[in-house]
Amino acid sequence: MKFTVNGKEYNAVPIEFETICKFEEMGIESEELGTKKTLSTLKAYFAMCAGIPDIVASKEINAHVVAGGNLSELMKVLEDEMEKSDFIKAVQKQTEEAPQTEEVPQTAPQIAEVPQIVPSETKSESTEA
Repeated sequence: MKFTVNGKEYNAVPIEFETICKFEEMGIESEELGTKKTLSTLKAYFAMCAGIPDIVASKEINAHVVAGGNLSELMKVLEDEMEKSDFIKAVQKQTEEAPQTEEVPQTAPQIAEVPQIVPSETKSESTEA
């Protein structure tokens, strides 16, 4: 699938495990895809498709919109890629099939208190103050 930004045509990148990891590296958690941080997600996806740093992607998108373009084509491409993603389908299927159990809060194992080591000069400063 192809799309155009600033008169230049780009190929869509399939949404797979590596793509999701790149989204997370750019600050978009997998649970947020398609639901939150829409503009950040579009910027990150465009950066991946164009093979450019995200700051350059921001400038390209900004120039595109200022010149009268819109983001609907890029949004449609991202949505289509998410819908046809085998990785996302598999994760959704596993989530649906997972037994629904009540979450039991787990407490961390107790760790013996470790004495705090304070340098001698800091120790004397705190007693003088």
